[in-house]
Amino acid sequence: MNNIKLTVAIPTLPNRTRMYLEPLYAKLMNQIGNEKDIEVLAIMDNRVMSIGRKRTLLFLAAQGEYTCIIDDDDDVTDDFVSTLRSTITKDLNVDVICYDQEANMNGRIWTVKTSLDYNQVHPYDQMQTDQNGNTIPCKRPPWHWCAWNTKFARQFPFGDSNSQEDTVFVMNAIEKAKTQVVLDKTLCKYKWSPTTSQAPFKAISPLEVPLVRI
Repeated sequence: MNNIKLTVAIPTLPNRTRMYLEPLYAKLMNQIGNEKDIEVLAIMDNRVMSIGRKRTLLFLAAQGEYTCIIDDDDDVTDDFVSTLRSTITKDLNVDVICYDQEANMNGRIWTVKTSLDYNQVHPYDQMQTDQNGNTIPCKRPPWHWCAWNTKFARQFPFGDSNSQEDTVFVMNAIEKAKTQVVLDKTLCKYKWSPTTSQAPFKAISPLEVPLVRI
């Protein structure tokens, strides 16, 4: 794949360019610097394609050995690129590189931990605390914002819709995924609010998601 280690893929829309895409792109390029082994790839359309279709096309177009799909209104940590580059450079051949996400749901912030060991989709909107009032991390399978082996991920198209399409991808992929690296650190940040999201939020159970057979 042209010696590219990582593709950071971003689905976006024209009206979100200045406020969301440009700052995220600038942050990524600042981390990449003069290195040529990290690719930033975006798909923009006039709402003809669903977000699921765009994510599927991003996996197909990616040239990197690994690909993570970051939404245009999400954020990455300052060590996002350096951490993933150093991890991939260790000559890995795993299906997915898992890491933590900081989730912000209307101002409520907690950690989402990912691993193939977590095969249940715990809803984002059911944040729990322990007896001392400390937030309990939400545990989920690796999501599309984790770094997936690109050739592996291409086998599992997203649902062609603007809702639940990510869970369709995840539940099919984790049925086949066998190997992983789990990084015990936060590398990306998810923020949802009704004023910024283009899709309605709905916490769902994996039992509601049909498996797509390839």
